[in-house]
Amino acid sequence: MTTARRRLLLANGVFLVVVGGVQAVFDLLASYAGVGPYGYIFEESPYAIGWVEAHGLAFVIGVLLLTVAVRDLRGFWHVLGAAVHTLLVVAHIGAFIASRDRESA
Repeated sequence: MTTARRRLLLANGVFLVVVGGVQAVFDLLASYAGVGPYGYIFEESPYAIGWVEAHGLAFVIGVLLLTVAVRDLRGFWHVLGAAVHTLLVVAHIGAFIASRDRESA
């Protein structure tokens, strides 16, 4: 059981570190240079800071989960990981629906 819990925390941590880190870099490149997948959206936009903040926070929480996977396997960390993933999924689905509604209007 301990091995499974450790692997789950490691998987959650790696996912958040990789995706959060890469997306934060994309956000910064888009904001400052107008390049990358978000270049046409965030070039010199003040709204990019919210995206950088969200993706940077995902990265930081991923590092936290990787750290506790080695040292502390209490159930709290699994609840935190589930809450973070739920928040990210709901936010991304909401953004997708909002962008789809804007396009159809």
